[in-house]
This record gives sequence, C-alpha cells and structure tokens, in this order.
Amino acid sequence: HGVTLTAIDQDLVEAVWGDACPPLPASTVRAHPVEYAGVSVEEKLGSLAVALIEADADAYVMAALDEIAWTFNLRGGDVDFNPVFIAYALITRDGATLFTDPVRLDPAARAGLPATVSVVPYEGIIDAFQAFEGKRVYFDGDTYCCPCNYRRIIAELPSMIYYKKNGGIAV
Repeated sequence: HGVTLTAIDQDLVEAVWGDACPPLPASTVRAHPVEYAGVSVEEKLGSLAVALIEADADAYVMAALDEIAWTFNLRGGDVDFNPVFIAYALITRDGATLFTDPVRLDPAARAGLPATVSVVPYEGIIDAFQAFEGKRVYFDGDTYCCPCNYRRIIAELPSMIYYKKNGGIAV
C-alpha cells in the first residue's frame, strides 16, 4: 500500500492531556453466552490463527472495541449505549492476549475464556509490541487507535476481520 509509519519522539497525547488525563473507564466486563453469540471464542481464535498462518503473519492487533467484544464473547459498559469495554487484543497463531484491567472481568467472563487467552493490564500492549521486533504484525486498516508509536505494523489484512466477513452474529 506504500504506507510508511515514522516514529516521533514526542508523545502527543501526553503533550495535550498532561496530568489532566481522565482515568480509563472501569465497568464490569461480563460474558456473552455462546448461545447468543453463535460462535465460541475457541472457534473465532482458531479461524484467526488459520488466517495468520495463511498470511505468513505472526500476530494481529485488534483495537476496534466492537471487534474485541465479539471475538472474546464479552460485553462491557465503558461507552454509553454500546456494549463494549476499553481494551486491545493481540492474536497470535497459538493464543491471544486481552489488554484490559483483569479485575474488571466478572467470574463468568474469566471462566468463559480459553486457557490460551491471557488477560493483562491495558498498558501491557506497549511491552507486547516490543516482543514482535522484526515480525509480521497485521492490523485492521479501518482502526487507527494505536497506543504508542509502533512503526513495525507493516500491512493491512481486512480479510482477517472474521466477524465482518461472517456477519458478526451478535455484537
């Protein structure tokens, strides 16, 4: 696509907000039962793993809140009138990491996630990026909320947006 990302030294968000940045929302994250979701988390992550292998990619970054809620069959209340919660997700060939405060997940939500899914604090996405130095990391080109100046995101792979291709049975 001929796109080049260039790192900058200044954190523009910090420059604007300074110490006045509001805290992240902290609504409870709850399970969305598979009987309503239509597809299990395991099936969704399995499909994404196949897409990563076929694309010769190492990871896929999710930043769209509705996509994260759908993929993990979870719902929250961080955005008025939307059943989403503030998070990022990093999908790899053998599992996933959900970046949101782990204490937010109610017991049913945590129990509904496969053992291959780790839940770590929201800010952990920055360290996770560093582990992918020199790797092929994909993201949704319609999503532009990246938490740091990450210049190793090399391409878009819209076909990996499984829920968009398959109608996203429930959001």
